[in-house]
Amino acid sequence: MAGEPPLHRVGPLVHKALCCLRCGGFTAYRPPGAEGPIGYGRAVSRLMNLEPADVVGYYSRTLEEFGGSKLVRYLLRDSLACTLAQKHKLSTRAAAYRKLGATLLGFPLPSSQR
Repeated sequence: MAGEPPLHRVGPLVHKALCCLRCGGFTAYRPPGAEGPIGYGRAVSRLMNLEPADVVGYYSRTLEEFGGSKLVRYLLRDSLACTLAQKHKLSTRAAAYRKLGATLLGFPLPSSQR
């Protein structure tokens, strides 16, 4: 199907998680034929009214729900950087990393700290 990541690059469980993240607005797939990762994170505008620590907790819980795949973790972290950048009115993900630190306020938070 058009817009779907190639299945030969990910397992079926990761593919299902990617589809769920895309439907939830966390990620988008790269255009067909483009170089680079299979997808990228997007800002989630429905989280703009939450405090930054609550946004990190939301993303940490989402990561826990979808498993600890490196690809899922990368995409959620990228989406978190976009969301926090938009929340703080920064123009890039890199600016969010500079302002909030390399760990983006401790992402992923253990369940005892959420």
